[in-house]
Amino acid sequence: MTALAIQTRLHGSFAFFVTGPMLKSKHQETLVLSVTEAAALFGISRAFAYRLIQSGQWSVIKIGRCTRISRQFLNDWASQLEGGQSA
Repeated sequence: MTALAIQTRLHGSFAFFVTGPMLKSKHQETLVLSVTEAAALFGISRAFAYRLIQSGQWSVIKIGRCTRISRQFLNDWASQLEGGQSA
């Protein structure tokens, strides 16, 4: 397990969280992300990420009750946005 330091915005202090196997180094990225992780990656709210899913703009993978988004799909989607194409 790994310790992750996150600075809180309110107090400027650091909180440490022990993370499981889903957090990998840059060289060991996961193939799929949770909706919360994907939203953080794009700097959008979790609620807006779910709106993108409901509107069909984001394709998801259901694993049991978990909703996951392919990292490759997000890379392709971002490339479309950069190219001026609507997603």
